[in-house]
Amino acid sequence: MISPEQPQLEKSGDFFSKKLQLLKCTNLIFICGSENVLDTAFKNRIIRTISVAAIISFCIMFAVYAFIEIPSQQRISVGQELRIPLNFPKQLLGRIKVYVDSQDKNVIKYKGLNIKSIVLNPNGSWPVAANPGTIRLQLKLFGIIPLKNMVVDVLPQYKVIPGGQSIGVILKSDGIIVVGYSAVKTSGESFIPAKTAGIRVGDIILSINGKKPVSEEIVAEIIDKAGKAGKNVILKIKRGKNLMNLSIKPVYCRETGRYRIGLYVRDNAAGVGTLTFYEPKSNIFGALGHAVSSGNDDQKVIFKSGKIIEAAVQGIHQGKRGGAWGKDRHFFK
Repeated sequence: MISPEQPQLEKSGDFFSKKLQLLKCTNLIFICGSENVLDTAFKNRIIRTISVAAIISFCIMFAVYAFIEIPSQQRISVGQELRIPLNFPKQLLGRIKVYVDSQDKNVIKYKGLNIKSIVLNPNGSWPVAANPGTIRLQLKLFGIIPLKNMVVDVLPQYKVIPGGQSIGVILKSDGIIVVGYSAVKTSGESFIPAKTAGIRVGDIILSINGKKPVSEEIVAEIIDKAGKAGKNVILKIKRGKNLMNLSIKPVYCRETGRYRIGLYVRDNAAGVGTLTFYEPKSNIFGALGHAVSSGNDDQKVIFKSGKIIEAAVQGIHQGKRGGAWGKDRHFFK
């Protein structure tokens, strides 16, 4: 027989079971919440670490770039301040010392006094170049670790006079330039012996029969003399970077009464430019112009001498497709 109190006990057991299950769920929620809090803190720590590392890397890269930017050699003129570009952060710049050593006591001045060597703070005042000479600088971190060595050349001051005037340029080439062909007319026929032998427009004649050609007249004289003797002429030719020797037999020209090889040559070039400046003591000048070519693949011509003279531009020819522009000029000798 079942006691009437037994259902009450069963109900009490269910109550305690439910309480226990509720407590377990609460503990599980608490544990899960703690793990979420720990994950967030860990993520924040990683983000802060990455940010600090990025800032440090940027600072290091900036310092390295500033270090590379410092030249190994520099030139200044007398009267200029001996200051080198130091684009380091202020915190790092304050820990750098500059050791200055000049070859002579009179090369630099610091606060009005001639000095030979000094240790500088980059944030302070710098010496001034007083006389031409050489100065050696060394940058050291904390005054101990060498960072950079520099050489500064102090040059004398030059005063130049600005130009702007048109000038004529007359140049004497180192050799004779072949500028074209000229047929040699004999009895009823025309020949160009030089072209047949392989000479091209733009070639430079360095010697003829072992003699250096001084002028166009000398070349014509040597060729005529060899033709009269029934001999060939040996021309040493420069074409680009190549040198070659060519043998040519002169042909008698009925029109000129001389022996020729059929070439137009010249030993000089002339042009017009614009004077930029000149230095009155040394007569050194600068002018705008362009390279002079021989007409053969833009081969540049080497000139041994030249001069400039007064000139005036009288007109300009407009450039066209396939043709260059030009100037009409007049030289005043």
